[in-house]
Amino acid sequence: MEKLGMTSPLPSNFADNKTEAMNDLSDDVAAAKTSWFEQACRSLYEGTSRRGLLAWLGKALIAAAGVTIVKVLPVDRTVDIVEASNHDCSSWLYCNCNCPKLCSCCVGGNNCMCPYGTLPSGSWFGCCRNPSGQLRLLEYADCCRSLPSVQCQNPNCSCTNPSGNQRCPPGFNCNRSANWCSGGRPYYCTTVCDRGAC
Repeated sequence: MEKLGMTSPLPSNFADNKTEAMNDLSDDVAAAKTSWFEQACRSLYEGTSRRGLLAWLGKALIAAAGVTIVKVLPVDRTVDIVEASNHDCSSWLYCNCNCPKLCSCCVGGNNCMCPYGTLPSGSWFGCCRNPSGQLRLLEYADCCRSLPSVQCQNPNCSCTNPSGNQRCPPGFNCNRSANWCSGGRPYYCTTVCDRGAC
Protein backbone atom coordinates (compact mmCIF):
# COMPACT_ATOMS: atom_id res chain seq x y z
CA MET A 1 0.00 0.00 0.00
CA GLU A 2 2.86 2.29 0.54
CA LYS A 3 3.77 2.00 -3.11
CA LEU A 4 0.49 3.64 -4.02
CA GLY A 5 1.07 6.44 -1.64
CA MET A 6 -1.69 5.40 0.68
CA THR A 7 -0.89 5.66 4.32
CA SER A 8 -4.11 4.36 5.84
CA PRO A 9 -5.28 0.78 5.42
CA LEU A 10 -8.52 -0.01 3.56
CA PRO A 11 -11.61 -0.56 5.66
CA SER A 12 -12.44 -4.16 6.35
CA ASN A 13 -15.79 -3.95 4.59
CA PHE A 14 -14.34 -2.44 1.40
CA ALA A 15 -14.99 -5.56 -0.67
CA ASP A 16 -18.56 -5.79 0.59
CA ASN A 17 -19.19 -2.10 -0.18
CA LYS A 18 -17.71 -2.52 -3.66
CA THR A 19 -19.92 -5.53 -4.38
CA GLU A 20 -22.97 -3.72 -3.02
CA ALA A 21 -22.19 -0.62 -5.11
CA MET A 22 -21.79 -2.77 -8.24
CA ASN A 23 -25.09 -4.51 -7.51
CA ASP A 24 -26.83 -1.15 -7.05
CA LEU A 25 -25.34 0.10 -10.33
CA SER A 26 -26.40 -3.01 -12.24
CA ASP A 27 -29.89 -2.72 -10.73
CA ASP A 28 -30.09 0.91 -11.92
CA VAL A 29 -28.93 -0.06 -15.43
CA ALA A 30 -31.40 -2.95 -15.55
CA ALA A 31 -34.18 -0.67 -14.33
CA ALA A 32 -33.29 1.91 -16.99
CA LYS A 33 -33.27 -0.78 -19.68
CA THR A 34 -36.56 -2.19 -18.44
CA SER A 35 -38.04 1.28 -18.24
CA TRP A 36 -36.93 2.10 -21.82
CA PHE A 37 -38.23 -1.23 -23.18
CA GLU A 38 -41.47 -0.83 -21.27
CA GLN A 39 -41.96 2.72 -22.59
CA ALA A 40 -41.27 1.60 -26.17
CA CYS A 41 -43.76 -1.24 -25.85
CA ARG A 42 -46.38 1.03 -24.33
CA SER A 43 -46.02 3.65 -27.07
CA LEU A 44 -46.19 0.93 -29.74
CA TYR A 45 -49.28 -0.53 -28.09
CA GLU A 46 -51.00 2.84 -27.77
CA GLY A 47 -50.12 3.96 -31.30
CA THR A 48 -51.13 0.89 -33.28
CA SER A 49 -54.07 -1.42 -33.59
CA ARG A 50 -53.90 -5.18 -33.79
CA ARG A 51 -54.95 -5.07 -37.43
CA GLY A 52 -52.30 -2.48 -38.21
CA LEU A 53 -49.65 -4.54 -36.47
CA LEU A 54 -50.74 -7.68 -38.33
CA ALA A 55 -50.72 -5.79 -41.63
CA TRP A 56 -47.22 -4.50 -40.93
CA LEU A 57 -46.05 -7.98 -39.94
CA GLY A 58 -47.59 -9.46 -43.10
CA LYS A 59 -45.88 -6.87 -45.28
CA ALA A 60 -42.57 -7.51 -43.54
CA LEU A 61 -42.88 -11.27 -44.09
CA ILE A 62 -43.82 -10.82 -47.75
CA ALA A 63 -40.94 -8.38 -48.23
CA ALA A 64 -38.59 -10.88 -46.56
CA ALA A 65 -39.76 -13.47 -49.08
CA GLY A 66 -38.71 -11.13 -51.90
CA VAL A 67 -42.15 -10.18 -53.15
CA THR A 68 -42.75 -6.52 -53.93
CA ILE A 69 -46.01 -5.01 -52.75
CA VAL A 70 -47.43 -2.48 -55.18
CA LYS A 71 -50.14 -0.21 -53.90
CA VAL A 72 -53.25 0.06 -56.03
CA LEU A 73 -53.06 3.36 -57.82
CA PRO A 74 -56.15 5.38 -58.59
CA VAL A 75 -57.24 4.73 -62.15
CA ASP A 76 -58.98 7.28 -64.28
CA ARG A 77 -62.10 5.47 -65.42
CA THR A 78 -63.70 8.41 -67.17
CA VAL A 79 -64.78 7.90 -70.74
CA ASP A 80 -63.95 10.33 -73.51
CA ILE A 81 -67.18 11.59 -74.97
CA VAL A 82 -66.84 11.66 -78.72
CA GLU A 83 -69.56 13.86 -80.13
CA ALA A 84 -70.84 13.33 -83.62
CA SER A 85 -70.46 16.57 -85.52
CA ASN A 86 -73.81 18.38 -85.75
CA HIS A 87 -75.65 15.20 -84.77
CA ASP A 88 -74.71 13.70 -88.12
CA CYS A 89 -76.45 10.38 -88.78
CA SER A 90 -73.74 9.39 -91.23
CA SER A 91 -71.02 9.74 -88.58
CA TRP A 92 -68.60 6.85 -88.24
CA LEU A 93 -69.91 6.37 -84.67
CA TYR A 94 -73.19 4.93 -85.97
CA CYS A 95 -71.87 2.32 -88.38
CA ASN A 96 -73.21 -0.54 -86.23
CA CYS A 97 -76.77 0.61 -85.75
CA ASN A 98 -79.77 2.09 -87.44
CA CYS A 99 -80.31 4.96 -85.02
CA PRO A 100 -83.81 6.39 -85.13
CA LYS A 101 -82.94 9.19 -82.67
CA LEU A 102 -79.60 10.45 -81.33
CA CYS A 103 -79.42 11.13 -77.57
CA SER A 104 -76.90 13.92 -78.18
CA CYS A 105 -79.81 16.05 -79.49
CA CYS A 106 -81.83 15.81 -76.28
CA VAL A 107 -81.69 17.95 -73.14
CA GLY A 108 -79.15 16.50 -70.71
CA GLY A 109 -78.04 13.79 -73.10
CA ASN A 110 -74.84 13.25 -75.00
CA ASN A 111 -73.26 10.40 -76.91
CA CYS A 112 -72.50 8.48 -73.69
CA MET A 113 -75.35 9.51 -71.41
CA CYS A 114 -79.10 9.14 -71.61
CA PRO A 115 -81.04 12.42 -71.42
CA TYR A 116 -83.11 13.46 -68.43
CA GLY A 117 -86.25 11.42 -67.96
CA THR A 118 -84.86 8.30 -69.63
CA LEU A 119 -83.11 5.17 -68.38
CA PRO A 120 -80.41 3.14 -70.14
CA SER A 121 -81.26 -0.39 -71.22
CA GLY A 122 -79.03 -3.24 -72.33
CA SER A 123 -76.11 -2.40 -74.56
CA TRP A 124 -74.35 -3.95 -77.53
CA PHE A 125 -70.87 -3.49 -78.93
CA GLY A 126 -69.40 -3.10 -82.37
CA CYS A 127 -66.26 -1.91 -84.12
CA CYS A 128 -66.23 1.10 -86.42
CA ARG A 129 -63.40 2.67 -88.38
CA ASN A 130 -62.76 6.29 -87.34
CA PRO A 131 -61.64 9.01 -89.78
CA SER A 132 -58.00 8.20 -88.94
CA GLY A 133 -58.51 4.63 -90.16
CA GLN A 134 -58.38 2.99 -86.72
CA LEU A 135 -60.96 0.44 -85.61
CA ARG A 136 -62.63 1.59 -82.39
CA LEU A 137 -64.80 -0.45 -80.01
CA LEU A 138 -68.13 1.33 -79.56
CA GLU A 139 -70.80 0.63 -76.97
CA TYR A 140 -74.38 1.34 -78.01
CA ALA A 141 -77.32 1.56 -75.61
CA ASP A 142 -80.96 2.41 -76.05
CA CYS A 143 -82.45 4.95 -73.65
CA CYS A 144 -86.02 4.25 -72.62
CA ARG A 145 -88.53 6.90 -71.60
CA SER A 146 -89.31 6.91 -67.88
CA LEU A 147 -90.94 10.36 -67.61
CA PRO A 148 -93.55 11.72 -70.03
CA SER A 149 -92.01 15.22 -70.10
CA VAL A 150 -88.78 14.36 -71.96
CA GLN A 151 -88.09 16.93 -74.68
CA CYS A 152 -85.54 16.93 -77.48
CA GLN A 153 -83.90 20.19 -78.53
CA ASN A 154 -84.07 19.16 -82.15
CA PRO A 155 -87.01 17.00 -83.23
CA ASN A 156 -85.18 16.23 -86.50
CA CYS A 157 -82.55 14.05 -84.80
CA SER A 158 -83.94 10.89 -86.31
CA CYS A 159 -81.69 8.88 -88.56
CA THR A 160 -82.92 6.54 -91.23
CA ASN A 161 -80.13 4.09 -91.95
CA PRO A 162 -76.46 5.02 -91.81
CA SER A 163 -75.50 1.56 -93.09
CA GLY A 164 -74.24 3.15 -96.29
CA ASN A 165 -71.33 4.50 -94.28
CA GLN A 166 -68.18 3.15 -95.93
CA ARG A 167 -66.17 3.40 -92.69
CA CYS A 168 -67.84 0.27 -91.29
CA PRO A 169 -65.66 -2.83 -91.12
CA PRO A 170 -67.01 -5.63 -93.32
CA GLY A 171 -69.33 -8.20 -91.78
CA PHE A 172 -71.20 -5.98 -89.32
CA ASN A 173 -74.97 -5.74 -89.46
CA CYS A 174 -76.20 -2.16 -89.32
CA ASN A 175 -79.89 -2.92 -88.83
CA ARG A 176 -81.35 -2.42 -85.35
CA SER A 177 -84.78 -3.99 -85.22
CA ALA A 178 -85.00 -5.04 -81.55
CA ASN A 179 -86.45 -2.85 -78.82
CA TRP A 180 -84.14 -3.25 -75.81
CA CYS A 181 -86.44 -1.36 -73.42
CA SER A 182 -87.90 -3.49 -70.65
CA GLY A 183 -90.96 -3.03 -68.47
CA GLY A 184 -93.13 -1.69 -71.27
CA ARG A 185 -91.18 1.57 -71.51
CA PRO A 186 -91.00 3.06 -75.00
CA TYR A 187 -87.72 3.51 -76.86
CA TYR A 188 -86.48 7.11 -76.89
CA CYS A 189 -82.92 7.45 -78.24
CA THR A 190 -79.55 5.70 -78.63
CA THR A 191 -76.18 6.50 -77.05
CA VAL A 192 -72.78 5.53 -78.40
CA CYS A 193 -69.51 5.56 -76.41
CA ASP A 194 -66.00 5.03 -77.73
CA ARG A 195 -64.48 2.38 -75.40
CA GLY A 196 -61.05 2.11 -76.98
CA ALA A 197 -59.23 0.23 -79.71
CA CYS A 198 -60.93 -2.73 -81.30
